[in-house]
Amino acid sequence: MARAVLTVIAVIQTILAIQFARRVWRTIRGKRISAEPAAARTGSVSVIVPVLNEVHRVGQCLESLLEQGAPVEEILVVDGGSTDGTDLLVSRYAERDQRVRLVRTGPIPDGWNGKAFGLQAGLDHSSAEAKWILTVDADVQVRSCGINRTVAFAESERVPVLSVATTQIANSPGLSAVHPSLLSTLVYRFGVPGHVARTLDDVQANGQFALYDRIALLRVNGFEVARDSICEDITIARHLFLSGYQVGFYEGDDVAVTEMYPDAVSCLQTWPRSLALRDRFMPNAGATGLLSLAFLQVMPLIATLLLPRSIQPGYFTMVNRILFGVRLGIAFGTRRAYERPFRTYWLSPLFDPVTLVFYVSNLLRRTHVWRGRQLVSRES
Repeated sequence: MARAVLTVIAVIQTILAIQFARRVWRTIRGKRISAEPAAARTGSVSVIVPVLNEVHRVGQCLESLLEQGAPVEEILVVDGGSTDGTDLLVSRYAERDQRVRLVRTGPIPDGWNGKAFGLQAGLDHSSAEAKWILTVDADVQVRSCGINRTVAFAESERVPVLSVATTQIANSPGLSAVHPSLLSTLVYRFGVPGHVARTLDDVQANGQFALYDRIALLRVNGFEVARDSICEDITIARHLFLSGYQVGFYEGDDVAVTEMYPDAVSCLQTWPRSLALRDRFMPNAGATGLLSLAFLQVMPLIATLLLPRSIQPGYFTMVNRILFGVRLGIAFGTRRAYERPFRTYWLSPLFDPVTLVFYVSNLLRRTHVWRGRQLVSRES
């Protein structure tokens, strides 16, 4: 009986592996945003930085933005009700450079999540003269000429909506092992960055550093469609795609770096909430991601390291050894996404079962909380 069940599992794995191989083959030759300086040809940029109790991180973010020069016209820091002095710190930056403006949102309206409302408030207060809207999270530091190079790339490729897979900072041994495990789930589902989406399933987005043509954004009512999404970046990207706009997702040569989480625990508690990428446009995306995670990431590890060889059918053993090798290959491929990780990075495949547990837990959870606030979640 056990051997029959394992054979069925191997067949399912084979089907999913073929689909994954097709995605990789189609995306392997992606474009990257070059490190070479390039001048943006048209328009200026309004940068929106939504914040809530970010006093320890927003300073570095603003320092990096102020060093960008042209084409940054304004930096709108939208505060959703900080109580830790974030607003006072931003006010000091506003006194130092007139491009920085503090926007206080006031109470979050019913039916909105704080970040989506902050993005919309920033858009509402942005200059009508700006051609581009760039959303940047407070934990991001933009590298030299990063915005200029990104805008120049968007203009040269004629992509009105794009986001960047920022380089990640993992400043602890635990985080260096856990974060890559979660990141790998996206590789299995989407392949390699560097393309314009061809189908709704292809759409990727990273709200940490996302660039929008302002006119395109206004034509779809801004960020309103993502008001009740727990993954607002992917929701607005899907909405723009379905509205007829090209949506791209690219790696950048040192465009920006992000320190998403201080440790492994906070990473596991927070990221799986949005990792399923489930929203009104793709309500079954969580289940699709679960299949890849369970059968392509976790099962090969269990079969190779834990299951007795005596109970494994030959076909099951072969399939899982190949898939385990693929998993190790993905670990080598995603290494470039990190800035000086600890050596524990190479143990990240061993944490795939932990990723699965937290993924399922968040998929089943009816309510989600961020920074002490319960999130509106239409997907739930």
